[in-house]
Amino acid sequence: PPLLAGYMVALIAMGWTIASLITSGWTGARAERLLGVSPAIMGLSMIATGFALSRVNPGADWLVLAPVVISLLVMGFGIGAVWPPG
Repeated sequence: PPLLAGYMVALIAMGWTIASLITSGWTGARAERLLGVSPAIMGLSMIATGFALSRVNPGADWLVLAPVVISLLVMGFGIGAVWPPG
């Protein structure tokens, strides 16, 4: 259902917010490592989302949607960890 899809995509914003709150004060080498790792986190989560969405799930079963939910949350985390830079 469209409403469920909207809530699931909102998980990206939730992951983004959580990561921003956690990493906002990071500086120096720690922040630079994060700049290198974060794109990999986003890329892997996009691949995981693609695989998870390729499963047939006509009844919107939560057990099948769980990997999608996790990968969207991780995708947002990857974005929020490095944006805004600083």
